Amino acid sequence: MKKVFYLLPILMLSYFVSCEKEKEKTIDKAEANAKTFFYTELSKDKNFEKIDTVKLFKKDSLTELNLGLMVLTDYNFKAKNYTLQAEEIINNSELENKINDALGSSDKENIKKSDLTARKYLDSANRIQDNIGKMYKGLSELDKVQPIYYANHFEISVKLKNGTIRKDTAVLYMDRESDIVKLEDLTKKVENKFR
Repeated sequence: MKKVFYLLPILMLSYFVSCEKEKEKTIDKAEANAKTFFYTELSKDKNFEKIDTVKLFKKDSLTELNLGLMVLTDYNFKAKNYTLQAEEIINNSELENKINDALGSSDKENIKKSDLTARKYLDSANRIQDNIGKMYKGLSELDKVQPIYYANHFEISVKLKNGTIRKDTAVLYMDRESDIVKLEDLTKKVENKFR
């Protein structure tokens, strides 16, 4: 019986050590993939010389529900933007009408174009609002617990050709294997669940 009490702490310690090693491997792979990505992007800048450091300092898990809420936020922004653009076109058209009335001229072709453009923007906003309604109903079906992607926050130190060092932070979305995933690809997967 005493051997079991000695064996149990040793097994627990070895389990925790192996978990820490796995965590370090994941962090190392995420930093390596991020460094490759940043190098590819930064090498387009003519002032870029080299990357000094890339360090992962925060890792947020993203569930299907998180991604669904991100998509809803984006849809709300687009709908509001289309509505504002339509209002602006309508206001400009009304102003042109008043100016033309004051000058005694009329440009009916321009008025028709403005009305048609405003209707297109309003129709787009209405379609997006319909999708938002469907998505709100489907939010309860999304997984709220199991993370499927991660928003990894990196601290980057870059050396420029003129000798200055620029420090910045960036967020990269990665899957469980620490491979970089574009935000558009993440949101498309969630959008497809609502169709």
